[in-house]
Amino acid sequence: MAQFGWRINLDNCIGCRACEGACKQEWKLPTGVRRRRVVIQDGVNNGKPYRRFVTLACMHCENPACIQACPQSDHANINNSSGTAIYKDATTGLVIPQQQHCVGCRRCASACPYGAPQYDPDSGLMDKCNGCHHRLTNNNLQDSQKMPACVLTCSSYALTFNAADSYDAAACHTNGPTAPAGLQDIGDPSRTRPVVKFTPQRGL
Repeated sequence: MAQFGWRINLDNCIGCRACEGACKQEWKLPTGVRRRRVVIQDGVNNGKPYRRFVTLACMHCENPACIQACPQSDHANINNSSGTAIYKDATTGLVIPQQQHCVGCRRCASACPYGAPQYDPDSGLMDKCNGCHHRLTNNNLQDSQKMPACVLTCSSYALTFNAADSYDAAACHTNGPTAPAGLQDIGDPSRTRPVVKFTPQRGL
């Protein structure tokens, strides 16, 4: 099975939120539901103030906590898409929600350490990033267009989405040896094994 995952270049992200806007437009998301969000981190390092931006969405984990928490999913076979509210696609490795089977219990949101599942108060159902699965698998698109809307819109090339990326304990942290003191990380990745790789933070 191929595994698609994010590469996030923190040196390049300028906090323009074009990725957020592209995602909302692609999916016509209601107010309050954000499949992708830009987190602003402020602090002081060696007496100098800093600000950096981290763009985040579903990490499409190798061991998704959301699937294990969902009462409408197959815990024994996470690749089972039949009648399940959320599953891990056997071809791309993407964690795919299926709202037609969702009961809106929000257990996936409680289980996810990265805040990916979003509750839609209008529909009473859960929503989250699916890696623009419809674009990746659309043979009518040119290869350059077979990527998530957020990646296509990122003018600073802070976001890429690649096949064959897998969990890397060293690369999935946003802090690392050169990070400002006291920086909050994205959460303990050892259980869920998120498929995301961060480059070193912007020099201060």
